[in-house]
Amino acid sequence: MIIGNFDTRIAEAQLRLLFHIESIFNRRGRKVATFENPNELLFDPSPIDAFDKYYSAFNSSSFRRIIGLIANNREGLTIDKIKDSCSDLKEDKIAEVLEKAAALEIINSRNQVYTSTRPVNFGTTFEWYVCAVCVNELSSIAYWGVNVENLTGDYDVILVRENQIGYIECKSGRLGNIDKNDIKYFLERERVLAPQFSIYLVDGISRDSLKTLVDYALEQKLEYSFEIPSVMDTTISLETEDYKNFVRLIPINSFFVSVRQSLTSTLKEIYEFLTLVCDRTLPTENMAAKGKFR
Repeated sequence: MIIGNFDTRIAEAQLRLLFHIESIFNRRGRKVATFENPNELLFDPSPIDAFDKYYSAFNSSSFRRIIGLIANNREGLTIDKIKDSCSDLKEDKIAEVLEKAAALEIINSRNQVYTSTRPVNFGTTFEWYVCAVCVNELSSIAYWGVNVENLTGDYDVILVRENQIGYIECKSGRLGNIDKNDIKYFLERERVLAPQFSIYLVDGISRDSLKTLVDYALEQKLEYSFEIPSVMDTTISLETEDYKNFVRLIPINSFFVSVRQSLTSTLKEIYEFLTLVCDRTLPTENMAAKGKFR
């Protein structure tokens, strides 16, 4: 479309070159194999009203928790097993979630056993939801389920914040479901992408439990070397900075964070930290050149 002297087709092509997920990895010498496969979601995202219906449902931490339990158990769960696994939730809350999920056709009930409508795990749907939060609430460009050729695992969420690239690894469920290899491969993918920040986000565990995951990262004994030719060079191992709601790994600017209630407020806090602490870099100036102006 031509609007005055402005060709929107050129603008679209330029934006795609800058921000499309394939372009992001092309600039890193890597090739995207697949991304955002709708067949891996627990619902059909194609109807025009699908986003609004499912996004609002997954805003509830109780909804995510119960649906995750059912979807990750292919044989299904009885109501008693669901209550045992969610003993901190009231029975009427569990019933409300099950009724809503059934109405959304995410789960089925047969012979008092609940199963997911689609035979897929919860993980990819959670990636979709985190991606949606980044777009809806944080005004970021974001992609979910990104598979890169010749790399172990996938990038759960890749996002663009201002002119920065971010990477979010999404986990849900129990701490015991995450092992050292999960952290190892996360750090490997972080190294390949070299983002300005990354987030290891776990839905449903306590703040104290993050220590276990951070210890897994430190056990990798990764070192990062920096050099200003003819001026200085230094080697730094991964170190931690502890904050009230998250742990930060430096020098790679990676945040380990748990989500107990609102995922939106959790990510907003990380964004605020990036704004206040990292964004306004102090420029260097040529003092010798300034002298002739004095």
